[in-house]
Amino acid sequence: MIRRRPWLAAWQPPFLESGGDIRQVLATLLRSAEFKAAGGRKIKRPLEYATSVVRALDIPPFGPAPKARTLSSADAVGPLPASFSQLLFNALLDMGQVPFYWPTPDGYPDQGAAWINTANLLARWNLALTLTSGKGSGALFKPGAHAGSAALKTAPEAVDYWIERLLHRPLPAAARQHLLDHVGNDVSAAGQRQLIAMILASPAFQMR
Repeated sequence: MIRRRPWLAAWQPPFLESGGDIRQVLATLLRSAEFKAAGGRKIKRPLEYATSVVRALDIPPFGPAPKARTLSSADAVGPLPASFSQLLFNALLDMGQVPFYWPTPDGYPDQGAAWINTANLLARWNLALTLTSGKGSGALFKPGAHAGSAALKTAPEAVDYWIERLLHRPLPAAARQHLLDHVGNDVSAAGQRQLIAMILASPAFQMR
């Protein structure tokens, strides 16, 4: 026997009344209070986290293949250094979710308990720090290249700008104050890099 679930009520009426119009059903679901309340309650799996970090920093994730396969070669075609793909691969390996590496056909776990541990969190923090460091692959991200970031003069301006830029939603007051305490008066490019890394490593960015 199929048990009736509460969320079925959100889509059954529009589905039946519209004769199975999927557009109307999706509009009802996506505009529902339940959907709006579902954000920020599930941790990103490693591949989702790595992808969201790269996208948030506007680093192009793909590009022409490098001319040389060796990591020691800096000669690459296109915008990405030869080691960038290797950096992401190593990060996903450390976080435990390299594509197609799961040994059984049930796929990688989709529960937070499978991904919340010290090793996994450390690997996430290291990826955020590496890609904002300004060195090696981290040189691909330039804070001053973002419109408005070069004009930031105070810590509150910098914190609010990067919270909105990276999270697209406000942080709780306590979390925002923690960022302000860390930044102090340093809104230089180096100071902003550290701020950005902290936001990318924060629980708010880890969740979806």
